[in-house]
Order: sequence, then structure tokens, then C-alpha cells
Amino acid sequence: VKRLAEENGISPAELESMQASKSGRLSRSDIEEYLKKRQHPELPAAEKKTEADLAVFSPIRKKIIENLKKAASVPTASLFDEADITKLLLWMKNTQADSSGLKDKLTITSFVVWALSRAAAAFPLLNGVYQEEGVRLNAAVNVGLAIDRKEGLVVPVIREAQAKSLFEIAHEIALLKQRVQENKLTLEDLRGGTITLTNFGMGGARFGLPLLNYPEIAIVGLGKIQKKAAVFGGEIKVRDFLPLSLTFDHRPVDGMYASYFLKELKTILEEKAWP
Repeated sequence: VKRLAEENGISPAELESMQASKSGRLSRSDIEEYLKKRQHPELPAAEKKTEADLAVFSPIRKKIIENLKKAASVPTASLFDEADITKLLLWMKNTQADSSGLKDKLTITSFVVWALSRAAAAFPLLNGVYQEEGVRLNAAVNVGLAIDRKEGLVVPVIREAQAKSLFEIAHEIALLKQRVQENKLTLEDLRGGTITLTNFGMGGARFGLPLLNYPEIAIVGLGKIQKKAAVFGGEIKVRDFLPLSLTFDHRPVDGMYASYFLKELKTILEEKAWP
């Protein structure tokens, strides 16, 4: 025992502090066990991780899971495209530089909500609710805006977006984001959406297939803006492109109808003469 202790640098004081496993005398096995613990010390009880550890779902996450299960049961299809938003970004830059008195900073999201509400009004099947006998059409385009937060994703609603100006929408988005940050959203803020917009580009993703916000028929996704060389005006130029995705319920809507909607959204973003 003493030789084993000396070979492993165990001091006499350490030997005296050890407790024998049996017979009141230290054995070779006691020394070997001590060396194992010294090489691999146990974590304090509060730091130990076991297979039983569980990250408990919050009530909000449970609600999200419930809606995702419903959405997963819907037969969907998805389409992709890109909008050349070079002119839009230039207009936005000049507007913000010349209009320092604007209360709300314009963002790409505010432009897309404006354009989406107009495109959805022109293609009402994508702004409705599926029912067995048909689609319940909505006169108002209430755009749900997916906003991420620590506790989980929330989707507050911009009501009657088709009747609001670009600056009114920008102002409302700013207020909703503030209420999300301050945890002051009400149930009324989350009700009544007819079509949803999610911006996964803010996380760096270029393309994605968002799931429906059940029971809505369509959801539009935005990817990360990319600079790319493209033929423009007969010349090769560097342009800014915004990836667009559309996931839709395929029961009431065919692919061509959805394609025309996505084309309309793209056209508005590319060709609109912004105020």
C-alpha cells in the first residue's frame, strides 16, 4: 500500500485522511479507487448531468407544437423565386437619409408586408380559410408577422394591411416588436391572421420551407438578401436579390394560382414606384 502510494505521489497526510473500505486497514483496492477519483473527480450534485435532465416545454411552445401537428396534416406544396430589390433598397436608403423626421425606420419587412397585402387581396383564395365545403374568403388581409423571442415564436397580426400605407405599416410593425420585447402582447394582438410572413433571412438562411400557420392557407418566407451578378438593361451588373418562398395548402389552391400570386408579389417589390 505504501509503495503504491509513493509511486503515485500520495502524501502521508492523504493516506491518513483515507477511509478503509473494510477491516479498518487501507488496502491496495482502496488506493486504486482513490486514484480513480483523483483522475476523474465527481461533479457537485448541482452540476451533474444525467439522462433524466429535461428541458420542459413552456406553455407557448406547447401551443406551437399543437398547431404544428395540425399543420403537418395538411397537404402542402412550396414555390421559390427571387425579387430584384436593388431599386427598392436605393429608394429606402435615400428616403431615410432625406427624411430624418420619420418616426419609424423603414425595413424590408414593412415593404414586403405592404406588397404581400396587395398581392393577397388580388388572389383571395390564399387569404382564406379552408373548409370541407369550400374556402371562407376574408375581405381583410390580416398579415401575421412571425417574431422570434427567447420564450418562443409569436405571430402578432397587422389588421387590414391592404388598406394601410407603407408608413402606417412600418409604424405598426415597430409597435408590435416593442410589445414583443416588453412582453406586453395581448391575445387580441395574436388573433385574426389570414396569411403569415416569416423572415428566416434574419438568421442568415437563404431558403426555407415554412410550415403553415394553421388554419391559414398560405405563408410567405423571406431569405437573406444576396448580391449577385445579373443581366440588367442589357448589361451585367451587381444586383440585390431577396429570396422568396411560398408554402400553401394544396387542397383549395393549384400550383399555377400560387405561381401567379408569387409573381404578383415579386412584381410589386421590383416595379412599384414607391411613394
